[in-house]
Amino acid sequence: MKTRISLNEVAKAAGVHPATVSHVLNGRASARISRSTQERVRLVAANLGYTPNRAARTLATGKSQIIALQTFDLRSAFSAEIASRLQQLLLQDGFDLMVMLVDRDLKDVTSTVDGVIALDYNPRTDLSHIPCPYVAIGVYYPEDRDSVVFDLLTAARESMAYLLKAGRKRIAYLTDSDLIHASDPREEAYVMAIQSAGLEPEVIVVPSRSRILGAQGFVTHVQQFGWPEAVTCRNDELALWVMVEARKAGVRVPQDLAIVGSDGIAEGEYCTPQVSTLVAPFDQLCQAAWDLLKQRLANPDGEPIHRAFTARFEERGSSLTLPEFINEENHEK
Repeated sequence: MKTRISLNEVAKAAGVHPATVSHVLNGRASARISRSTQERVRLVAANLGYTPNRAARTLATGKSQIIALQTFDLRSAFSAEIASRLQQLLLQDGFDLMVMLVDRDLKDVTSTVDGVIALDYNPRTDLSHIPCPYVAIGVYYPEDRDSVVFDLLTAARESMAYLLKAGRKRIAYLTDSDLIHASDPREEAYVMAIQSAGLEPEVIVVPSRSRILGAQGFVTHVQQFGWPEAVTCRNDELALWVMVEARKAGVRVPQDLAIVGSDGIAEGEYCTPQVSTLVAPFDQLCQAAWDLLKQRLANPDGEPIHRAFTARFEERGSSLTLPEFINEENHEK
């Protein structure tokens, strides 16, 4: 059986002190360690197959170099996008990411992680019992902890103004059930725009976290009330469901039905037509969240910091007005 390569062996092979190896491989390389030495240490460690003993490191430093990402749904494309980008940022600084569902009590993991990033904060969470740094990222956030806020209201208003200007009268809002948060800015923008236009709101609520039940819920609604002229959705995955069901029913998108999603996940760009959406600034959100958490790791005290970023409405093929769509088809021909 192959024995574990020790830090001392890496140091001997690289011709440096073991402390130098520790600093370099744990992302704590100071200006006193030259770039060439850092590169040599990493190359030697890789060639020898060195892997750090996490338990020993935690005992020695009191730090695990692990950050927990708390999220509502592991199957969500939005959550996966956030997790993937955060993991890349953390790895660059010598940290690992642990993903956990929001239903799990944070007290169970705070002794094994250095900090928590919560994607869409759960207001039922008692943060007073969480000793480690905590940063909320998303639409919902606590006032007394650091947060990176994702503002959807402005972009949602723009999307509704676009649909109404295009002459769509019967516009529905499709959402999955949310038993935790009292309000949603996308629905707020929808209801306000519809009522201001003198129209009747049509909110369709389908079961959450189930693609099959969600699609069935939407189909049941349109079978009973008929297809609307436009559907604006809480997220892009719901918008994709609608597009699939419309195709099955022979409903043309966007000629008969305009569709707008939210989040800006990659899948929305790889379909025909592409899904119009409220695009999240993923890179900015993740970088800001990690910067805030690193700042709080270095300085636990101080007033909460809140940073805000705004989504943008990106009009694509699924919501083009009919004249624009015809012109585009003629141009392609």
